[in-house]
Amino acid sequence: LLTAPGFRDELDADASSPPRARSRMIMALTHLYRLSGDDRALELAHRFVRLARERAFEEDGRLTTLAGIHTHSITGTVHGLADFAWLTGDRDALAHARRIFDVGLPSTCSSFGWSIESIGHERIPGRGEINNTGDMIQACIYFGLAGHSRYFETAERMLRSHLLPSQWPRGQEICSPADPPKNAVVAFPDESDGGWGCGTPSDRHLPDPLFVAASILDITQGGIQCLWTVLQHAISQHPPMRGDVRLNLFLPSDRAAADTVDGGATGELTVTMPSAGRLWIRTPSWLGDGAIGARTSGGELPTSSLGGWNVTPHLTAGVAVDVSVPQPARVEEEWVYRQKFRMRYEGDTIVAMSPRGTYAPMFPVLD
Repeated sequence: LLTAPGFRDELDADASSPPRARSRMIMALTHLYRLSGDDRALELAHRFVRLARERAFEEDGRLTTLAGIHTHSITGTVHGLADFAWLTGDRDALAHARRIFDVGLPSTCSSFGWSIESIGHERIPGRGEINNTGDMIQACIYFGLAGHSRYFETAERMLRSHLLPSQWPRGQEICSPADPPKNAVVAFPDESDGGWGCGTPSDRHLPDPLFVAASILDITQGGIQCLWTVLQHAISQHPPMRGDVRLNLFLPSDRAAADTVDGGATGELTVTMPSAGRLWIRTPSWLGDGAIGARTSGGELPTSSLGGWNVTPHLTAGVAVDVSVPQPARVEEEWVYRQKFRMRYEGDTIVAMSPRGTYAPMFPVLD
């Protein structure tokens, strides 16, 4: 593949959509480079980066007609651009990827992570795709790791308020509306337990005559890939400060730079310091300074506010820090693809939504 002439050398003559034909492979090539160290993978990824940036996106982040209508190809490209930029330190590519995310993608998605399957060509109106959500979450994580911490909040909101709620859990409520379409689920689909499909902002299920199954393997792998990235980077080393670690996402993980254990409630975690250093705790935009609590067995820790983080004093290796992040409630309204939704959040988690899903609702109705 890396040396195939028809794939590698006809970029300038190819008039097809770069995201669909080439650039959604950038993230695969960056992972191949990490695993193999083969410079050809990174060189080909760089060519696809250049192709996408020149043809599919305006300099200010808007999508061109050559971006195409397949949203997963577009979000996959943005995901790849962010990963490539973080891996190589390409600040220009990183800034462009952020502009695409901030300017080009909002018309295709909600702020909480739902994303339309196809732009301007809705075979099934309102049909979303979890692959897109996973791409956006992972792009935000790479933006955050590159130093733009506000994107961690976007990643956590999309994770808590759409990717996780849209997964099919055993015991999911199945509703029976009057005169349902032929392909609507009427009982829990056992084969879909733990999987993902193509739902709406509030419903796991949207009847589709072409995809009778409630979940789809291609979509499910996208959800799993996203969760793997989340677990890898929920907490990370803080490169400028040797020994310091950053709590990027308020989620338990034993796959990241330090072990984090669930404290029993949303926003409560115990972080075990892997080495001597400070703990940087991300400050959500909906919390004021001083609201985050941090304590060890010796008592409360003072923290200082620094550029969107609450930073503890220097800690010894092995010390366990109990972190507590309040989850204030608020109600927001948002128009998503010609429909207005009202959501009650607790922190970054939607806990109720109106209108409620029709077939397999994700949330209780918001009164």
